[in-house]
Amino acid sequence: MTLHFIVVVALFLPVLIGIFYPGLTKYDELLGIQSLPYRAIGIALGVIFIPIGIFFVAVSNLALMEKGHGQAAFFLTKNVVDGYVYKLSRNPMSFAFMRDVWHLAS
Repeated sequence: MTLHFIVVVALFLPVLIGIFYPGLTKYDELLGIQSLPYRAIGIALGVIFIPIGIFFVAVSNLALMEKGHGQAAFFLTKNVVDGYVYKLSRNPMSFAFMRDVWHLAS
């Protein structure tokens, strides 16, 4: 359980801190690099894909609680969950997290 906590903190804490300080729009300036072109496309894709990522996280957590009798990372499931959103993806929460981080960065 301790290792799971460390992994979750290592993944989520930097993202949460980075959103508010220095802020999503300041990284290019801090690093001295040019912003990516076509920012409007990245924002439009983010508006579409972030809700999809949130959906995958929510549905996979519900599936783990209902069918697996546990939760992700901290309280391991007692049963293997093979239905719901797990038919679409082997690890939907990681898929959703990486998708959301990618779109927050664009």
